[in-house]
Amino acid sequence: MDFYEQASKYEDCIIRADCYDLKWIDANLAALLHAFDHRLLQSKNVRIVSDFDFLAEHFCFLFENGWLKHGKKQFPDEQRRTLLCTSFAPDKLEDFVAYVNQELLNHTGTHGLTDTLRLRMGTDLMEIFINIDRHAQTTDPLFVCGHYYEKAGYFVFTMVDMGVGFLPPINKFTHGKIRSYAAALNWALAGNSSTGDPLAGMGLEGIQEYCKNHGGGLQIVSGDAFWGTEIPCGGQNGHIGLKKVYHGSIINLFFPFKA
Repeated sequence: MDFYEQASKYEDCIIRADCYDLKWIDANLAALLHAFDHRLLQSKNVRIVSDFDFLAEHFCFLFENGWLKHGKKQFPDEQRRTLLCTSFAPDKLEDFVAYVNQELLNHTGTHGLTDTLRLRMGTDLMEIFINIDRHAQTTDPLFVCGHYYEKAGYFVFTMVDMGVGFLPPINKFTHGKIRSYAAALNWALAGNSSTGDPLAGMGLEGIQEYCKNHGGGLQIVSGDAFWGTEIPCGGQNGHIGLKKVYHGSIINLFFPFKA
């Protein structure tokens, strides 16, 4: 967030990102970096570059997942440790559903899901996409990516949008009763909908139910609020107030796959 805030102060230029002190980055976070890169280019005409030789040597999965390109070099993901990093315009629901079914739910990291759970998960993710289209108030795409941690025993899928976040539409729908991002997350996770449609809020509620019953994990960031369940790799459970405000939403979904 600090890098994005600093980069946003510039226009019509190229910024070189120094990554030499970077020790690790999760491949699924390419979704967030892709979103930042997109917004900077579209709104500020700022292009981010870096030492791709260094990144290819130390973090080749950022190329394997399709986010970064390095000339004509090919980076096949032979170990299937990543999920394609891509984006979907708000009106591309069919393309998103195809991605979920063909890429996410067909990945080795989700092989522990039963057919019933796959169907439910696909429906819940579709509901989240539809809600972003309805409420995010942005024409920017939804950015997605994933990382498969075979040794650790989990697979994480990340969705990032750069809209207005959870609070503004929920605050308006509740006539000002919901006044904080933390309260807005609780409201949405309870299955409520800011359209009045009882089915429209079931995406997050259904995913939360899956995590509770099957050992998965869920994390959400919006505005100045973080909410999370216990996740397979540890992490915070419940709410945390954030010092930096993220204008939009970030959702991390964790699938356990070891017995």
